[in-house]
Amino acid sequence: MKLGGILASRELGLSVLALVILVLGSSLHLLAGVVSTLLTPLPVFTLRVTGGRRLCLAVAAGILSLYGLLHGGAASPVVLLHIAALMLVGFFLAECVLAGCFIGASIAVSSGASLCVLLIPCLLWPGPEGSSLWEAFRSQVLANLEVTTNAYHHLGGISQEELPEFKESLETFAHRLFYVFPALITMGIALSSWFTLLAARKIGFLKDLFSGPWQALREWRAPDPMVYILIVSGFALLVPIPGLKRTGLNVLLPVLLVYFFQGLAVVAFVFHRKRVPVALRGFLYAFIGLHQMATVLVAGLGLMEIWLNFRKPRKAAADAE
Repeated sequence: MKLGGILASRELGLSVLALVILVLGSSLHLLAGVVSTLLTPLPVFTLRVTGGRRLCLAVAAGILSLYGLLHGGAASPVVLLHIAALMLVGFFLAECVLAGCFIGASIAVSSGASLCVLLIPCLLWPGPEGSSLWEAFRSQVLANLEVTTNAYHHLGGISQEELPEFKESLETFAHRLFYVFPALITMGIALSSWFTLLAARKIGFLKDLFSGPWQALREWRAPDPMVYILIVSGFALLVPIPGLKRTGLNVLLPVLLVYFFQGLAVVAFVFHRKRVPVALRGFLYAFIGLHQMATVLVAGLGLMEIWLNFRKPRKAAADAE
C-alpha cells in the first residue's frame, strides 16, 4: 500500500510514537497495562502497511531493545517475550490482510504464529538457575497478582485484617488460573487480533485495505468443522483422566471464544436490520463485554446458530412463515 511522502512520514512517525508509549505502558499494572497490551499490535500493523516488512521489524526490534535498556538490562525475559508476541500479532495481521485473507484466517494465522513465539522459548530456553522459562513465567504472573493485590489494598479495597485471607485465596486462584493458562493466552492473543482488525478498519488511510467481505462482518460465520472440535473437547471433559480433562478444557475455551465472535456478528446483524442508533449500539456492546452473563448469552447465541439461522434474508424469512 503506497501513501504520499508527507502522509507516509506522518503516519510512520505517529505509529512509532504510539508503539513506544504502548510498550512502555504495557508493564504498568491494573487497567493501564491491560489497555496498553490490547492496543500494542495496532501501531505495528500500521507500520507494516505503510513502511514495509524490514522497517517494521527493525523499528519493533529497536523499541524492544530500548525497553530492555531502560530497565537497566534487568527486564524479565517473560515480559520481553510477551511484548514481542504482541508485536508479531500486528505484523502477521498486516501480512494476512495484505495477502487478501478475511478476518477468520487473519486471526488464526497471526495468533498461531505468536503462540509459536511464546511456546518455543518456554520449552527450550532455560531460565535463571536452571529453571524453565515456564517457571519464570509463572513467577512473573504471581508477582503481578501480588502487586495488584497490594495496590487494591492501598486504594482501600481490602482492609489490613482481610489482607492475609485474601492473599491465601489468591494462591487458590493462581492454581486455577494456571490450569487453563494455555487457553487464556490463546484467547488473549485472539482477542487482541480481533480488536486490532476492528480498530484498523476505522483508520482513514487503511480503509482501502478492508473492502469486499470486510464491509459485511455481520455476515461472518465460524467454519463448519469447528463444531466437531467443540464436541470432542466437550466429551474430553467427561473422561476421568486428569491430563485429558485439562487438554479438553484448554481447547474448549478458545472454541467458545470463536462462537462468541459469531454471536457478536449475529448481534451486529440484528442491530443493522433494526437500525439501532449508534450510541445505543456502543452501550450494548460495552454491556456485553463487561457483563459476564451477557458474554455467555452471546456465545450461546453464536453456538445455537449452528442449528438455527438467525440471519435469514427478509424475503426468505417471510416465505418460511
